[in-house]
Amino acid sequence: MTDDNFEVRKLKNGTPVLLATFPDSETVTIGISYNVGGRNEFNRGVEFDGVSHFLEHQFFKGNPETGLTPLTVNQAFDSLGGMTNAFTMEDTTCYFVKCLKTELDNAIDLWDKLLNFGEIDQKEFDKEAFVVKQEFRRMEDSPPFLLYTKIKKQLHLGTSLEMDVIGNEESLSKIKLHQMEEYRNEHYGMENAALMVLGNYNKDYVYKKLNDTFGTKPARSEKPKYELTTFTPSTESNFKVVKVEKQTPLVFFGLGIKTPGALSEDRAALEIIMSYLTLGKSSLLQEKLVRTGICAFASSFTELYEDVGNIVLLAGTPLDMYPQAHEASLKMLYQLLTMEWSQQRLDRKSVV
Repeated sequence: MTDDNFEVRKLKNGTPVLLATFPDSETVTIGISYNVGGRNEFNRGVEFDGVSHFLEHQFFKGNPETGLTPLTVNQAFDSLGGMTNAFTMEDTTCYFVKCLKTELDNAIDLWDKLLNFGEIDQKEFDKEAFVVKQEFRRMEDSPPFLLYTKIKKQLHLGTSLEMDVIGNEESLSKIKLHQMEEYRNEHYGMENAALMVLGNYNKDYVYKKLNDTFGTKPARSEKPKYELTTFTPSTESNFKVVKVEKQTPLVFFGLGIKTPGALSEDRAALEIIMSYLTLGKSSLLQEKLVRTGICAFASSFTELYEDVGNIVLLAGTPLDMYPQAHEASLKMLYQLLTMEWSQQRLDRKSVV
């Protein structure tokens, strides 16, 4: 691959498009990403907690104005012979479909129709509210995930990153259809979007096609904003303990660390350190906790936002092994803090 395979252009309404070509591929992936997520829900009222994620689900319901129903939307995606999915994060909501390269025109036309937002059907709204509540309950039944969300919330308490992307029972019961539509109209404009097309296709043809569809949609002059924070290094201990009561065969424990963000000049060094700690079977996390037999599992979650970031380490061990696991975790972190970086070690992790 060379730089010629990747190009960023702008549509006539100002929306950026990443065009990435892979000549040997038989498939294409087209996606649209909005700069909106849990952070935009901060301080808007409990009924808005999780609304971005709820809207992610609602997106695939179509709307009567375009002739798309939940059934016809599913049939249309199936006819492309591929797969579609979406995800919501703190600052991003992304929708994408992967299909055969011969179906790219049809995929663009389908996305174009879906983005002609209209009125949300009340029955479909109520159905999807039930689905999202069930998803929330499944998450609540997962001790590692529950511990992760509580640790992360504590790390970013009092900022827009404390929001739980999925929402909660109370918020999912309080949100009204008209509030969701207002939130959607405020945050899901083309001024707040970016498109991406990856695979085997003709760049100029696809760019023209996108301009004739997505490029004709209006874009406001200003993007909606969310509250940013700052990373301040501390030389003092500031540990806070989070406890989760669950009846499980394992004891789950974790550690959260606040880090600089994606725009920090220290990002490269931070990612190398985190990869040494968490990435792959040769990582410290696997070597010291799992391969020794002390823990049944160990995992990590790393997120970098434009202003700050975090890493959360999680592990599970039988109750009688917990003291040993706790001690091994502290030794592992001490080793990371005091180790000397050789050029050989640095080069190996830079490649990873």
